[in-house]
Amino acid sequence: VDIHAVLISSSNRATLSEKTFHAETPAADNRVGPIVQAYDTSVSKALGELVAWTAGYAGRPAGG
Repeated sequence: VDIHAVLISSSNRATLSEKTFHAETPAADNRVGPIVQAYDTSVSKALGELVAWTAGYAGRPAGG
């Protein structure tokens, strides 16, 4: 799973930062159930990293 995020200033629409988050989880078996579970795990990991990254910008001034 790859998620590309762009953090944009709400005051002037300038790009503050951007980053791609990547996560892989092998499926336990080549069946729909295990594949969906592996995908869900990867999405959760990537979104967790994205949340931590954006939280690092909370309260920062728009220019920095």
